[in-house]
Amino acid sequence: MATDAIFAPLRKRPRILDRPLRGIVRGTAFMGKELHEVLRQPRLLIGLVIGPFLILLLFGSAFQGQITRQPTVLVIPQSTNLSANKADYDKLFQFPFTLEAVVRSPEEAQQLIANGSATITITIPEDAYPRIRAGQHPSITVNYDQIEPVRADQFRFYSYTEVNELNRRLLISVVNQAKDSDPNTARPPLQGFPEAMQTQTTQYNDAVQARDISKAQGALAEMTTLTLGAQNDIRTRVRLYEGIERYFNAPPQPNSDFAKRQTAVESSLTSIETIIGNQQTRLPQQVAAAAPDTRASDDLLANSRAATENAQALQLPPADVLVAPFQAEIENRAPKVPGIISFYGPAVLALLLQHISITLTALTLVRERTVGATQLFRVSPSATIEIMVGKFIGYAFIAGIIGAVLAVLLKYTLNVPMRGSIVDLVVMIALLIAASLGLGFVISAISRTETQAVQYAMIVLLASVFFGNFFLPIDTLYPWARVVSFALPITYGTIAFQQIMLRGAALPLLYPAALGVFAVGTFLLGTLLFRRELRRAG
Repeated sequence: MATDAIFAPLRKRPRILDRPLRGIVRGTAFMGKELHEVLRQPRLLIGLVIGPFLILLLFGSAFQGQITRQPTVLVIPQSTNLSANKADYDKLFQFPFTLEAVVRSPEEAQQLIANGSATITITIPEDAYPRIRAGQHPSITVNYDQIEPVRADQFRFYSYTEVNELNRRLLISVVNQAKDSDPNTARPPLQGFPEAMQTQTTQYNDAVQARDISKAQGALAEMTTLTLGAQNDIRTRVRLYEGIERYFNAPPQPNSDFAKRQTAVESSLTSIETIIGNQQTRLPQQVAAAAPDTRASDDLLANSRAATENAQALQLPPADVLVAPFQAEIENRAPKVPGIISFYGPAVLALLLQHISITLTALTLVRERTVGATQLFRVSPSATIEIMVGKFIGYAFIAGIIGAVLAVLLKYTLNVPMRGSIVDLVVMIALLIAASLGLGFVISAISRTETQAVQYAMIVLLASVFFGNFFLPIDTLYPWARVVSFALPITYGTIAFQQIMLRGAALPLLYPAALGVFAVGTFLLGTLLFRRELRRAG
């Protein structure tokens, strides 16, 4: 009687709860069934987690980069009269080219290629100088052997870069040699001009005091030569700067410090010319009186010092600046450029979660059909939705554990950064698993045998590798092909994982919404297909 009193309230429960409670119990039973099927195979479970991680770890340890250093042979024909000393060209070669040898003939280069000492040859044409004199472009030949299209394009790019570097170095050498041959441009503006004027002024004054008119005239002539040389130096530098200004269409700045100093230099040199002219006019009187005009001499020296001081603003840039005035200052807006493992880690996580989830569910209905369980399901009181929900929860629980373990291994073993919200990452992992399980149910429902299910799962895996933003960015595909990309759960998972883990960006609503719609749609489709199969089984 006491027992009846205890359970009396339960017997009076509303019958409206009977169906949901029974559904929960039956769904939980199917969940437990699927968990038992997987958990009784510990090797399978360990392989699903440890196996992919070890492969990723091995890849990270073995990968050394898309482009490695390429030993290069430089071919310089004897007829060019260029040096064959390797040390003269070492600094000309940029990554990935590494100069191994300088030879005189293509045959020698091919011998080095054949014995594995080099992979690339760069050949200077025999008629390089005559073609330049004729106003033509001689061609530097870069020869390599590469069938992989991405690396072939990279080699082509690096080849253009290397030829441009050779051109730049050649121009720098030409400008330096020109400056070395012309002391007016090689040295700082008016370097030594005041000292030379001081020397000639002293000689002039001494000659006047000694009444040596010939020596005095010689000193004045030397002063005139020095002044003309200084004026030519200044004009050359000004023309170069004017050429640069015209190229950049720079507006004139008459009040700038540069313009003021240029005017001051020209004014000082003009004053020196006037003083020298006046000295020449008054030379006979000064010699007759043996009394040089010291005031004129002081003015001459003061103007020479003023001209030299103001001329420092006209110092020509170094040859490498004249030849290549621009330098690249590259700024990446990303928070940090990850290593190869860090970059591919989120994509691998997405790929593994999708593949594991699809593989788990792709075989479930086929296996039930093979062992005859489908007939039992048809006559059981369990509804199709109860069976599918139970299986879904069971497999989602297993895939969730695998995803958590893989994420922790990526973070603390491979040092993949986690810059974003952990909550966002967990949400995306859950939605990716849900969408992948739904796709797996559809595959399982349309497959007649386990072999077919495995084949369909492999097709999805291959499509994910090529179209799922795994190693080829989506924007490299034609627009029509991107339809395939966005029909795969991995695409949303990869983009979202990289945004969250590598950029620390907030989770865009598009990705969870798309995966949620995908998960619901594929789950309902798989349920409808399974229900149809149960009806046919009768």
